[in-house]
Amino acid sequence: MQALKLWNLQLLKAIKRLESFPFLFDRKEATLPHQRLSSQEGNSTISFWLMDFKEKAGLNLAVIFSLLLISSCQCAPDVYGDNILLEIPISVELQSDTLNSGDTIWISASFDKEIMEMNSGRNIFLEDFQFFTELGISEISDTVQKFPSVSTFSIMGSIEELPLITAISYPIMYEETENSYEFRGGVIAPEEPGLYGIAFSSSNLLFEEYDHPAMFQCGNDHRSVVNVSYKNESTTRANYENVYFNTRIPFFLELSTFEGFQLGGSVAFYVR
Repeated sequence: MQALKLWNLQLLKAIKRLESFPFLFDRKEATLPHQRLSSQEGNSTISFWLMDFKEKAGLNLAVIFSLLLISSCQCAPDVYGDNILLEIPISVELQSDTLNSGDTIWISASFDKEIMEMNSGRNIFLEDFQFFTELGISEISDTVQKFPSVSTFSIMGSIEELPLITAISYPIMYEETENSYEFRGGVIAPEEPGLYGIAFSSSNLLFEEYDHPAMFQCGNDHRSVVNVSYKNESTTRANYENVYFNTRIPFFLELSTFEGFQLGGSVAFYVR
């Protein structure tokens, strides 16, 4: 039913466009068959009108179908498709798995505007783009996850504190150069001793209303899903198994996987 409605709508649009071609409907003042004519004159006129009608009808249908094809095939979806996954390289520099309160955890990123799109295996060029990167840091020693307020600073780009209802997020803004995106900044290790985790994420909801050209696969056809993963060299299986998995939070122990740990560019550490 929806397809039929769409087809009818496209047909109406095509017919309206035909109005700009009045010659298609010009009958050359041909006499209609029901008018009183002499037998010979009437036969010739009817033959002319029928021939004219067939030619016009055939031409009209040809133009209508051409316009339908043009209007329905204005563009084709690009090679990236409806669901894209961007991979952003990011670095978390830890002196060791155990830090002192007040130590600096360096965060840095430097990547070209040609970004790897993981689903297609192709690079996508992103200029003047918002990645909506958020850094999260939480204390996971006990059975309840806690979100401390920590000091941050930036050298390139910026990092801010965003208090939420149940957590604290730290949005990161990259500095855009001619060919790349750059960030360099630090997080000061929390005061309270314990086991902590750092992870990066980008909210899908923010991309749903984002009007950047790369968010559209064809004309006004917005991509349905945009995900961002973070590739961090400090995200190792050893760190996951030997440090992160010492958490006592049931949710993490039951549902977390190393693959999910990787996608967030996560890393765990102790503060003593």
